[in-house]
Order: sequence, then structure tokens, then C-alpha cells
Amino acid sequence: MRPGTVSVILVTHNSAEVLGNALASLPDGVEVIVVDNASKDNSLEIARAAGARCVSNANNLGFCKANNIGARTAHGEFLLLLNPDAQLDPGALETMLATAERYPDAAIVGPKLLDEAGQSVWRHKSILHPFEGRNKAPVEPEFASCVPLLTGAAMLCRRAALQAIEGLDENIFLYHDDDDLCLRLTQQGWSLIYEPAAVVRHAFGKSCGASMELTRFKAREHMRSSIYVREKHGVPFDLARERRRNLKRLSLASIKFDRERQVAAFGRMEALAELGRAKSAAARAAAADQDEIAADSRTLKAWIAHKLFGRPESSLAVIKRLFAENVRNHIPGYVAAFICMGFVAATTGASAWIMKDVINRIFVDRDSAMVGIIAGAVMAIYTIKGLSTYGQQYLLQRIGNNIVATLQKRVFDHVLSQPLNFFDRHAIGDLATRMSYNAQGARAVIDLIIQSIGRDVLSVLALTTVMVLQDPLMSVVMLIIMPVAVIGVSRLVKRVKKIMQLELQSIAEIVNAMQETASGIRIVKSFNLEGHMRKRMGAAVEQVEQRSNKITQVNALTSPLMETLGGFAVAAIIMYGGWNVIARGSDPGSFFAFITALLMAYEPAKRLARLNVQLSANMVLAEGLYALLDTPPTISEAPDARKLEIREGGRIDFDNVVFAYGAQPALKGVTFEARAGTVTALVGPSGAGKTTIFGLIERFFDPQEGSVSIDGQDLRGLTFSSLRDNLSLVTQETFLFAGTVRENIAYGRPGATDDEIEEAARMANAHEFITELPGQYEAPVGEAGGRLSGGQRQSVAIARAMLRDAPILLMDEPTSALDAQSESKVQEALDRLMEGRTTIVIAHRLSTVRNADRIYVLDRGEVVQSGSHDELLAEGGLYATLYSLQFRDATPKLAAVGAE
Repeated sequence: MRPGTVSVILVTHNSAEVLGNALASLPDGVEVIVVDNASKDNSLEIARAAGARCVSNANNLGFCKANNIGARTAHGEFLLLLNPDAQLDPGALETMLATAERYPDAAIVGPKLLDEAGQSVWRHKSILHPFEGRNKAPVEPEFASCVPLLTGAAMLCRRAALQAIEGLDENIFLYHDDDDLCLRLTQQGWSLIYEPAAVVRHAFGKSCGASMELTRFKAREHMRSSIYVREKHGVPFDLARERRRNLKRLSLASIKFDRERQVAAFGRMEALAELGRAKSAAARAAAADQDEIAADSRTLKAWIAHKLFGRPESSLAVIKRLFAENVRNHIPGYVAAFICMGFVAATTGASAWIMKDVINRIFVDRDSAMVGIIAGAVMAIYTIKGLSTYGQQYLLQRIGNNIVATLQKRVFDHVLSQPLNFFDRHAIGDLATRMSYNAQGARAVIDLIIQSIGRDVLSVLALTTVMVLQDPLMSVVMLIIMPVAVIGVSRLVKRVKKIMQLELQSIAEIVNAMQETASGIRIVKSFNLEGHMRKRMGAAVEQVEQRSNKITQVNALTSPLMETLGGFAVAAIIMYGGWNVIARGSDPGSFFAFITALLMAYEPAKRLARLNVQLSANMVLAEGLYALLDTPPTISEAPDARKLEIREGGRIDFDNVVFAYGAQPALKGVTFEARAGTVTALVGPSGAGKTTIFGLIERFFDPQEGSVSIDGQDLRGLTFSSLRDNLSLVTQETFLFAGTVRENIAYGRPGATDDEIEEAARMANAHEFITELPGQYEAPVGEAGGRLSGGQRQSVAIARAMLRDAPILLMDEPTSALDAQSESKVQEALDRLMEGRTTIVIAHRLSTVRNADRIYVLDRGEVVQSGSHDELLAEGGLYATLYSLQFRDATPKLAAVGAE
């Protein structure tokens, strides 16, 4: 094999278990590139130890995108795209290469794939390359042959062919859809060669641990990929039919208790649901016109929606979404809980039924032999009922706790993905309330429905069956009263919803008031604001109390309604039953069994009648939770975002940048350059746009016009993580997290060693005061760093930036709030930090920027001057005016009484 002929590209994600085998199967003399998609194991260490060149991605970019990254960095004439769980047999690569040279028009040479059982995996049909159903499947070729399709896992690609079609389509996630690649290549005149003499063994799906989350993720992405390929090439796709097929898969998996297939089916359902939501607004509006509830309010669905939830246009959709996104992960647990609830319902009915024998056999017939038998039966019934009740409650509580935890993590992740302006629009109290209170409400909706169906409905059915079997006529009374109760209670639903919405607003105000009081306690006490804050908190607490009392009042109304109706029913049944036994000589045991079943059915029936009130209150919480989760980020990564590459030291260019906060312009066509390895200062009056420039560099928002780039790479085309990994920030108002000094420094580079942390502290002139703290590096800094002085907090922040060691440094006058002694030490540390870095400084005190390589003067969103300190002073203008205002000689305005 000629040196440099072949470059091998492996895409990994937690592939340590199999990666070593794949690397060991490669012959010497090939370039190996491992593109790692956010592994959490030691895949990279294994790759580096084997001499591979590694490209590390912070996120899972998908197989196609990662392969393209590897292809762009490779040098070989041929590229071997290899899965980490595939191993080449001896001579396989050489055989493929010889075949490629024998067929110069071949874009790809594919080997013979064998699974773990040694069976050949011959792919003969696909979405884009179907064969006629009446024909036999093509036979696997016995020798090198041109074919219409090649499967993945190992493909020897000719670099020129891959470049001709601009690589793999990066919208496709998994290699199973490589039929798109094959089709594009053949459309451009290339051939595809299958080489059975080259053998590759593929341990399918073993490249990383098969977690349920990963299984669902892969199934979802594969479905999206399949849909994308069909739409791209004009192949019909029937969404409704695919949903039906997937429901069949889910049903079969549930019957077989196949957890992995269940999870995969839910993953596909996710993708199909997203496809449905992606339809145009016009299509959604047209669908709404055909909605069953809107079209005909007399349907059963409309009745349920109105009576149970009071707002049909949203409640049913929210419940459907809650179940689709949460219940699917716990099907085995819910099945087990339903079985337990079935036993509870059955034993409840049995306990009423056995009353017939208790009365007739013991008290009427006086059969002593039956006493022990019936007593034993009663003990067995209630033992089974007790165990089933425990199992039901334990399972539902565990599942509910997991649902709340999952929702809270999801909300927090979603909030973290939002830009800065999101936090300007949402109060902290509102976010905290939705994360805790609303997540509990969403769980309550699921619990209420599950328990009502599995416990109360089944119990009522079991007990009603007992009543009907004992006396059909008396059962009619109960069946008449129940709908009357439900209709009466349903009138309370809308009122509960309105009260609940107001209560949530008051709870958020309580959290806000508490948070602001704790954060601003110095101001509260300094300005004697205790009375004002006490009044504000008191008003919010009283509102919550009043609204809680109203909900309690509405909830309480359901009990008297059921009690009254139930009392009338029991009285009527006693009158009828007593007459039936006394006058007609009916069986007293049957009457007592009936009355026992009726009384036992009272509680579950009352819970069902109250269901809509409780459900309605918690639906407000669930809808609020989804309102937050459905808030799209106003700024997001591009689908084809790439990693930032520091090519020229981190040069920053603003090219005619225009940005406005709403209607108020902040930057008006700003153009400037911060050269690599130099110090660039931004000066100007407040509101000139200096902080906005920092926000654009960190991509907290995007410009409306123009561009911001680093080393020629537009920030809008970069991943957030790679951009911010190359930035360090030191601000005037230093923020430290609650925790220890060591933890706060380590935030600069998670995973840094203790020695690296302490070296960063020394470079920042922080080590000396840290060693004097109680606990030294383990000393707690307090909330927001409140246990440290201003200079100490700033030194810790500089140590954090030192540890990050990013090529670009952003500083917002970090010494302006310090005393002279602290400023001297901090400035010395900053001088070390700026060495060799591209530094941009926002300067409020012009004395700090005299030595800057370039100074840009901003006024009202425009660059009005630029140059060095001396050049700007000589030029005059705004800079000279600001400088003279800060440094002109001033005589004392006040003198002490009696002073000379």
C-alpha cells in the first residue's frame, strides 16, 4: 500500500469498548482520524494512544457531519469511512484499494459485511432503490460487481468523488440513509462496487452503551432522516400511514414487554409529531376548521372537553402531549400499577359480594362450619387488597417523582438555552415557580387521570357489577344520580381555572419579593425599606391565601353535593330494600351485599365527580409549563454550525454592524478591527454601545445588519460552545457562584487539576490571601462571593480567566470599583493575563488605556474616533474632551473651618 493513499475516518461517541478493536484491525501506513462526538468515556485516550489524529466535538453532530469534518482534514486519495464497531479482516483494505484502482470510475468500494453470527448482511433494497415486489431479491454477488446501493459501516470512498458532490448530506443523521449518497454519486456518473472478497465484521450497535435515552434518540433521528431523504428526492411519504405502522410496532413491543422496541417506537413517534407540528400555519388553520370539537359541539369528545376541562381548544392537546412525552418512558411501571389497581378493584367488589354469605350463611342459616371459611376468605381478600394498594401507590409515586425530576431538568435546560433578553422578559420568581410548582401540577394531571381510570373507574365498575347482580332495579337509582352529580360539579370548573391563574401570579410575586430582598438586603436596610418590602410581601401572601380559600371553597362544594345526593339514594334504597325483604320475603343477604357495594362505591364516585375541578386547577399549571417550554430561543446555532478555528490569533472584525434593542438603535454601522495579540480599548459616554459590542462578540444576540467575525469566520456560522471556549470575560461587577474558592476558579476550565488551579491563583495574585482564609482553597465564598472583599473577588475572577487560557480576553474595566492598593495588585495580574492575547477593554477611566494599541471612541452607537492615546489627544474631539474632564487640575471645593 502506498504511504498516504488511504485516510481512515472513525466517528465515535462513547465507543471505548470497541474502538481499540477497530484501530487494531487497520494496517500500518494509513492516516487515522477519529472524530469524537461528545464522548464521556476514554475513547479519545484510546485513539491518541493508537497514534490517531483526533477531532473533538462538544456536541453529537451526527455521523454525516462528523465524517465530512474528518474528510476535510484528511490527506489521502481514498477515504475509508469506518464505524468504530467494525473490524477489517486481514487484507480487506488492500483488497478494496486494489478493486478501486481496477475500477477508476468507482466512487465507493464496499466490503462484505458479516454480523456477530458470521452471517452476510447484504442490502438489496432501500427508500430510493426499491425493487419490484413480484421479483426475487437480488442475489449477493460472488465477485466484484457494480450495484445500485452500498450499506454503511465500512466504505472506501474516492476523495474526488466525495468532493464532487460536496460530501455526505449533513441533514442526514445516521449512515443507514447512505442510499442518498449512492444515488447522488450514480446520478453524476460514478459507479458503486461491491467487493465480497474484502470482509469486515460489524458488531451492530455495540459502539456505545445501549441506554434507553440513546435508543430513543437514534430512532427519532433515523425517522427524521428517512423523512428528509424522501422529501428531498420526491418519494411519497404518508404521515398517517407511518403513524399507524408505528403504533402497531408499539403495540407488539408492549405485548412482548420488549422495552427497547417500545422506547424506539416512542422515538419515532416524537419525530412524526415534530413533522406534524412543522406544517405551515395555513395547513394548521385548515385542520382546525375540520376539528371535531369546532365542527360539531355535540360530539362525545366535545362534551368531555367542555365538562372535564372547561377549555377544549387547549386542554385535550396538553393532556395528549403530557402522556406522549412522559408516560411513554414508564409503560412497564404503569402496566404493573394498573394490574395492582385491577386487584384493588376486584377485591373491593369481592368484599361487598361476600356480605351476602356473611348475612345468609352465618346470621340467617347459623352455619357454624362457614364461619371460619368466610373469615379466612375475608382475610385473604383484604391481604391481597393491602398488598395491591401498596404496590399501586409505590409505583405511581416513583414514576411521578421521576416525571417531576425530568420536567424540571428539561425546563432548566430550556432556560439555559435562552439568550439574555429572555431573562429581561421573565422574572426570576416566575421561572422558579414554573420549574417547581408547575412541574408538580403536570405530574398531578397524569396521576389524576391514571388513578381515576385505574382505581376509581375500575372500583365503581366492580361494585356496580355487584349491585346489578344483586338487584338490577335498585341499581337504576345509582345510575341516575351519578350523571346529575357530574353535571352539577362541572359548572365549577371555569371558576377554578381563573382563580388558579391568579394564584400562580401571586406565588411568583412572593418568590420575586423574597429574591429581591435577599439580593438587595444592603439597600433595603440602608434606605429603611423593611416596611415597604414587608407590605409588598404581605399583600402577595394575602392574595395567595384568599385565592387558595376560594379554590378550597369550590372544591368543598363538591362534597355536600355528593353527600346530599348520596343520602337521598341510600334512603330510597333502604326503603325499597326493607319493603322487599319484609313484604316479599327477599334474600336479606343480597340486600346487605347491595347496600355494602353502594356505600363502598360512594368514595370512588365522589372522587370521580371531583376529578374535573382538581384536573382543571392542575391543567393551568401544565399549560403554563408548556408555554415556557414552547418559547423558542431568539438566537440559535445554524444547522451546519462548525467549530471556531483560531487561525490568526483571534482577530475580531466588526463590519458595518447595526443592532437595536427594539426600536432604540444601539449600534449604527459600526466597523472596527481588534488585531490579534493586541489590546483594543473601547471608550465613550454611557449608552454609546460598548457593552452591546461585548454581547455581540459573545453572541448573546446577532446583529440586524453587518457581521462580526473572528479570524474571518462569521460568528453566526459557529457553534456556541466553540466560540465561548475561546473567550474569557472579566467584568467590573464580579460574580462568584456559591461554593468554595477552588470551585469558582475551576469553573474557568472544568477538569483542571489542583496544581493548575493554584498556579492560576498565583498568576492572579490571589494565592496569598487564599492561604490566609479559613479552609484556604476550600473556604466558602458565600452567595455571590459575599464573604470576600471586592479586590479578592476580582482576583478570583482573574484566576478563573487565567485557568481558562482562552486566546481572546474581554474586560469591562475590572479595576474601577477597587481601592488603590487592591487596584495595584489586580492590575499587575491583568497585565499577566493580557500577555499574548487579543484583548478588548471597555474603559471608563482613561488612565487605564494609555498603553492600548488601538482606542476606538464611540458615541451614540457610532465610532467617531480611533487611534492611539497620543494621536487622539493631538486630534482633539470627544476623546480629548473626556480626558480633560477626568484629569484637569481641580482646586478643592470645600475647606475645613479655620483652615489656612
